[in-house]
Amino acid sequence: MANRIVQVHQCRSKNASKIPQTASEQGFSLIECLITLLLIALIALFATPLYHNLKITLQAEKLQFLLTQDLQLAKSLASIEHRPISLCGTENGHQCVSPQTEVWLGWILFYDDTANFMPTSDTIIHSVNPDELTPHFILKSTVNIAGGINIAPRREYAYGMGRSLPNGRIKLCPQSSKASNNTPNSLPSTHQDLDIHTEWIINVYGYFRMSKEKGRC
Repeated sequence: MANRIVQVHQCRSKNASKIPQTASEQGFSLIECLITLLLIALIALFATPLYHNLKITLQAEKLQFLLTQDLQLAKSLASIEHRPISLCGTENGHQCVSPQTEVWLGWILFYDDTANFMPTSDTIIHSVNPDELTPHFILKSTVNIAGGINIAPRREYAYGMGRSLPNGRIKLCPQSSKASNNTPNSLPSTHQDLDIHTEWIINVYGYFRMSKEKGRC
């Protein structure tokens, strides 16, 4: 009798295992898969612009730090080593722009004993190449330091490539992401005029202060 009960129980167990599972027991249904994919697409749609803006913000902070550091270093080295130091704009990372050029795609910091704004591999202290600014940023200088500035030792007058006037400015200007070329003549006119931008205001002795300005850069 006991053997028969065991056999009946085993038979019922085998039959129970053959019962087909419902859709919910098998896993995600088609609707659930579509909803999941839709949520993933929405997250990607909103996350991409946020990541892009964060990337540009970090790039701006990096450039602000580098230019501030180079201006401080220029004045410090000129005083400590008793040698003139120049900081000039560049379009290729190893030559200064012309004295009339107020748009910089990068910059070079170098020893410049004769103030001729002609850096060499032996005199360059630090450089920031154009690919570290483009396509989101450019630098603009005022006419009195257009092209660059030569900082003399001690409290001697700094000398600009343009004209020696007080309170020259270098501005870090945001640009439209549509910028595709690296030449000043091809820079877009759709840059973000109303963004807050950073300015370095440099006096005749090479000392500077930073300022946040709002409006046309």
